[in-house]
Amino acid sequence: MAAAAAIPLPKWVMLERFIFRRDDPASFRGDARTTAASTTSVGASFRISFVLADPPTPSRLYLSWPDGPKRDKMCHLVAAHRDLVLLRLDSFLDTSSPNPSPFGEIAHDYFLYIADPRSRAQLLTPVLRRLPACTVHNAHYGRPISPVAELVKKIEGGRDEDHFCHHCLSQDYISCHPSGRAELYRSVCVTESGRTLAFLDVVHHDGADMGRMTPAESGFAIVSMALTGTRAAEAVMAEADELWAAHSLEDLPREVMMIPLMSMDEPDAAHFVLYDWGHAVGKVSLVTIDMSTKRVVVSVVPYINGEDDLATDDADFVKAKPNFFMHFLPAEFPKFLNVNL
Repeated sequence: MAAAAAIPLPKWVMLERFIFRRDDPASFRGDARTTAASTTSVGASFRISFVLADPPTPSRLYLSWPDGPKRDKMCHLVAAHRDLVLLRLDSFLDTSSPNPSPFGEIAHDYFLYIADPRSRAQLLTPVLRRLPACTVHNAHYGRPISPVAELVKKIEGGRDEDHFCHHCLSQDYISCHPSGRAELYRSVCVTESGRTLAFLDVVHHDGADMGRMTPAESGFAIVSMALTGTRAAEAVMAEADELWAAHSLEDLPREVMMIPLMSMDEPDAAHFVLYDWGHAVGKVSLVTIDMSTKRVVVSVVPYINGEDDLATDDADFVKAKPNFFMHFLPAEFPKFLNVNL
């Protein structure tokens, strides 16, 4: 942990949603500045540690839970705000069997990770506090939802032809996504210390949910729109053709951009995932585009090296990633950590 503590802390991070479960102490990666421990409602002790990196490199959450259930996806990153991160751990209430029934009763424990407990208690290291168990009544269950305002129009067609379309009057464009996986190409982000709401949309020209772009209709368009309380929404659009013309293959691989995320500090810096669909275990990298200049800000960051990484300690992550495409969770808790540990 001493080596990790010497690394400067980033101002904000992109948290990978995949939880790196490492019950073996030899494989658990930790940073003394981010490590915390607690106990679930069924009495199982665990500890976590965030391994932080400057965006666009994702940061990781490592979990050691030796007495926890051995099934996948029993720990979840839920939300983050300022110095807080909300986690959920799922435990089987019937622990008499090493492999409880998948239909058995499960306890959902929510924990608040507090990066700066000094404002709440005389503590110098992060803490985990389990929230009281509660049941929330959904008064709208079974009722139709009527949104107050919506800029979405569904175009009826065949099963594979239904699209959601957004029309931007200021830029005179219509962006459409297949109904299946639109969330892979669209996001709403908060930037400039919460003063600006940013919308990012990657329009896949060939209309495919996932996979390589077809040669006949290759390309995409990135649409960025910023909204503050003092000025109207400002839209910027960048076409793949102009981005590719300005950058070499090394600087910007010819892959469609996915899972967009705006920087929490820089309102023009947009981060994207590049996925190489040409392999059974695709290669994943990340790139940052300055939407004001339409240029790559830093070099492309390799993240998963395809089948080569199946021989590493991250093999579980590499195998899960193709079916685990979720938006990174932006968080600014590192700025509240005690750097003197």
